Amino acid sequence: MPVELVLIHGWGFDAHVWDALGERLADYPQIKVNLGFFSTHKTPVFSEDGRVLIGHSFGLVHGLTQWHNWRGWIAINSFTRFVTTESRIGCVPAAQLRDMRARLQKNPSETLYSFYRMINATPHIGIPNVERLTAALDELRDADVKDTLEKFDVPGLVLAGSEDPLVPSAASEELGQLAKDGGLLVSRGGNHMLPQARPAWCALAIADFLKTNFGES
Repeated sequence: MPVELVLIHGWGFDAHVWDALGERLADYPQIKVNLGFFSTHKTPVFSEDGRVLIGHSFGLVHGLTQWHNWRGWIAINSFTRFVTTESRIGCVPAAQLRDMRARLQKNPSETLYSFYRMINATPHIGIPNVERLTAALDELRDADVKDTLEKFDVPGLVLAGSEDPLVPSAASEELGQLAKDGGLLVSRGGNHMLPQARPAWCALAIADFLKTNFGES
């Protein structure tokens, strides 16, 4: 039986981010986690044992901090740490994330639309769940999965876009160095929304990774 995939979307989106990519990976059983950024939050009940995590942006960090026994992992437009420090590579300074958090409390819709414009994404239509969005920003502020991945003895793959306005190449490269048996693949001209903008490219890379490491066809 093909390995089962658990797909976790990024901040400010929902499970529909995976529609195009999921269709291209239809041979693999899939669990699409919805983090509740636009709805009532209800985490699906499942065991990560024997499953492969596919996380887009924040989705990778969340998947690695909330569950621990993955059979493998695939990062898309992601990072080990979101907030930059003097000693750690990140995506934004702490002050920028604090400002975003404050603006989210005052005007959630405008904060989201500003984020979508920055990453060149199609805006999500729905009523924001400010509580869930804020909790995720706090998770982004604190989370660092580098140590977790260094201890992982499972295959990993990193997919990045060369024109990603949020995740710098250094962050992608650091993550790629932690990806055993897969490494880093860069989509030339790809943005921060590879599951939607380059679903065929992602699907080919993922299917090859699964076949090589798990014997799946």
